[in-house]
Amino acid sequence: PEWGALLSNIRYQARAYPWTGFYTMAAFFIAIFAFNLFGEGVRRAVESGHLVVSRFINRYTVTVVLAGILFFNWFSNNSGATPFYREQAQLFDGQRAMVQVEALTDETFDGRSLGTDGQMAAAAYIAEQMEASGLQSGGEGGTMFQNRKHSFGRLEGEPSLTIEDGGETLVFGEDYAAYPGRFISSGEASGTVRVVGLGERVQRNQLGLFGSYIELDRVDFADDTLLVLDDEAAAILSSRVEKDGLLVVTDDPQKLAKKYTLSGRSGRPLNIFTGEVSGEESPSIWITEETADRLLAGSGFSVAELRKDFEELAPEELWHQELPVAVSMNVPGVIEEGWPVQHVIGYRPGEFGYENCQDCLDTELIVVMAQYDTPPPGPNGEVFDGANDNASGVAVMLEAARVINEADYQPRRSYLFIAYSGEGLDGGEPVSDPDIKRFLQAKTGFASHFEPVAIVQLRGLGAGSGERLEVSSSGSLRLADLFESAARQMGARPLRTEEEIDISLIYDEVNPTQDSSGQQAPVVRLFWEGWEQNSLTSEDKVNGIAQEKIEQAGRALAMALMALGREVSY
Repeated sequence: PEWGALLSNIRYQARAYPWTGFYTMAAFFIAIFAFNLFGEGVRRAVESGHLVVSRFINRYTVTVVLAGILFFNWFSNNSGATPFYREQAQLFDGQRAMVQVEALTDETFDGRSLGTDGQMAAAAYIAEQMEASGLQSGGEGGTMFQNRKHSFGRLEGEPSLTIEDGGETLVFGEDYAAYPGRFISSGEASGTVRVVGLGERVQRNQLGLFGSYIELDRVDFADDTLLVLDDEAAAILSSRVEKDGLLVVTDDPQKLAKKYTLSGRSGRPLNIFTGEVSGEESPSIWITEETADRLLAGSGFSVAELRKDFEELAPEELWHQELPVAVSMNVPGVIEEGWPVQHVIGYRPGEFGYENCQDCLDTELIVVMAQYDTPPPGPNGEVFDGANDNASGVAVMLEAARVINEADYQPRRSYLFIAYSGEGLDGGEPVSDPDIKRFLQAKTGFASHFEPVAIVQLRGLGAGSGERLEVSSSGSLRLADLFESAARQMGARPLRTEEEIDISLIYDEVNPTQDSSGQQAPVVRLFWEGWEQNSLTSEDKVNGIAQEKIEQAGRALAMALMALGREVSY
């Protein structure tokens, strides 16, 4: 497609630069002509009855083809600048990165938890390490920091859930947990339970809200605790229906033991004319399928049966039934608004520095990102180390920045290294997968001067249940191939995960619904297979980090970044 676009557009420059179309025309001509000759040869051989497959496919031809493939792979990995990048990437020191992981998980940083002083202290430490790595300030006022304010939900005590059936007491963190949904989970509820099923959502309106679900406007669930079987139904009912409480079934009970950041968005009705909110917050609780089956015991249904029945509902159909059981629940949560946080941004200029050069690569920006903070303290004040998620990602990023600075290497493109706060809401919107344009606004001139060409996100690079380094990319197969090749050459076994390709990027078209900033740049994510296993739990400690994994991932990252920093074609 790229060559086709080039050939299509050559008519605009044919008089001034006629040679630019020669190679594309020659390639198309040779390919089409050879294909036709091959087809004609096959046709003649079939008609004459002389088509003998063994003449073409035998041990000699197979040996020649295999030898050609091996030679091509060897030549690709040992020619040009590749050996130089590989040698320089060997400077990545896994022991140095481990020291960074140990420092970031020190108890003085309170687990880098949102809502603690340790989070700001961790940001200051990361800024010091960026300066020591030779990075320039990419933040506000000549500093490494971009100051923001996040809102989030905080648990003031342990949530409770009781089923009024005389059965066993439910255990927090095993049978149920506070639900990290669209709105804050807070308040008390008691009374009957009503199970609700919704048909497939048809569309969203212009504001991006859920479909109509007209029947929801005709029912009164104000005194009921609603039981739903999936997150999408929970999101719809949270925004559309007044209720006493909400129970959401999860098919992964391990999530209940994890510590998530609760929403900092109120679920109380808002008067759009006065700006005032009314009513009370309603509690939302995650439960296991076993707990849900216990609630359904007297109704003749089970979770498995209801899931099948709900799949057959008409689009936007509403189904609900009161259950012969009552519950009482309490989630002591509050909203923290305007909590100060800091993103840490370091800048490494390209070969020509900060100049207005039409053909210079330094205006193209490679962004390397890693979230450094963790969810707020739990209901009992506990904080988790977050060693793999994501002290390991920050440590790998810092060590890669040091290698690029100290190696015998000068990039042509510019780099931006970002350790960001990814918990809570910023301006009412989630920040777990942030928009690059917000970081470019920190330093005057960055947003207008730089064009992000690649975004590299790092997470879970120190441990995992698998033995392969996963490479996930959206927007550029070429970028994914680069990181996969770098991982292979550095001894890591790469695994390509599902990718989403935006075909408009091939033709460099601008989506009118998106900003033309960094969010259109292709994204590649690096993480070890199975990194989520201990994420957001007390088991995510330094003693679970493997130095070998950090070193392999870091060297793969360093090699790929060096190639990105200098090569036009990679």
